[in-house]
Amino acid sequence: RYRMRQDLNWEGASQDLDRAMAIDPANEGVLNVRALLFLTLGRTRESIEMGRRAVDLSPLNVVHITNLAMELLCDGQLAEAREWARRSLEISPGYARAVHVLAYSALLTGKADVALAEFERGSEPVRSAGIVAALHSLGREQESRDALVRLERDRADEPVFVAGARAWRGDLDGAFGAL
Repeated sequence: RYRMRQDLNWEGASQDLDRAMAIDPANEGVLNVRALLFLTLGRTRESIEMGRRAVDLSPLNVVHITNLAMELLCDGQLAEAREWARRSLEISPGYARAVHVLAYSALLTGKADVALAEFERGSEPVRSAGIVAALHSLGREQESRDALVRLERDRADEPVFVAGARAWRGDLDGAFGAL
């Protein structure tokens, strides 16, 4: 996991996961991390397959369930993503990452008012970046700009979220500049 998260060494992480799977092919933690690696690499179908296997082995694990929801969201399977996020919230009410899946799903389906309410329940830095995006989608440009200024001030150490908020607002040069 270190090579994946700290070094961003995808090939090394894949080798580590191959070794771990050879030792214990039914380890839900290994399957979950492999799913995240596939998602990082844009291999969403394989990510979903691994995520489903992890959830099958550990059906009450909200981390695995919510990761599967995010994998489905990234693959455009929004309805199923919402189902899994809701399941996660049934097990662990208020689990922020599940709330984020619901918020992004609402945003992607044009329900910016619902997304705004969900993002307000979320945790930082997703909360602030999502509020910027939802306000922009609602046409509340000044509020969105003000929220972006706060995000950049308060979360300067989170450039991916600043970039995402800028990109949603259509400022691609600013998004790349944030990175």
